[in-house]
Amino acid sequence: PIMTYSNIGWRCLNNSTQVFCGPVIVGNKECKSQYNGSYDILPSKPCNKWKELKQDFNKVILPHTPALFGFVAGLSASVVGYISCAKNYPMTLVVNIVGVTSSGKSTIGNLAVSTGCNPFPTICGEPKESLSRTMNSTKNAMYAVLNSNTGYPVLFDELGCKDSELDLVNLI
Repeated sequence: PIMTYSNIGWRCLNNSTQVFCGPVIVGNKECKSQYNGSYDILPSKPCNKWKELKQDFNKVILPHTPALFGFVAGLSASVVGYISCAKNYPMTLVVNIVGVTSSGKSTIGNLAVSTGCNPFPTICGEPKESLSRTMNSTKNAMYAVLNSNTGYPVLFDELGCKDSELDLVNLI
């Protein structure tokens, strides 16, 4: 049988085996799996294009410190999720990027999200959701994107749009 799932990130199976639920389940070779969730987490480039991706990374991200920070912050979500699952203790890494208008804050945030999910909704085919959101969302919508996610980066952009009733401490 094939195990279908919609939760993303690290999970503990049988209270012992840690697996990463992404486009496929990683960490349990015996488990055949299929992701049926609402997020666009499938890789956008085939594996034979990794050489091209590496060249782009070396040319665009590596020499630009803020972009490199966004990339590493995105990857760190998986590490924090793993530790959270291993210790059975909820942990969250929060990164607040501050700067003047049009300084690249949203771009860096979307780069972080792109390490695990397409930051922009699918244009053709079945519509999917993104983990890149704005603070203009409702409280329930923000909780929904954080629920059942242990290891994927999430962006809440435009803090200035925040509802004055929303308590950021409780959200985190």
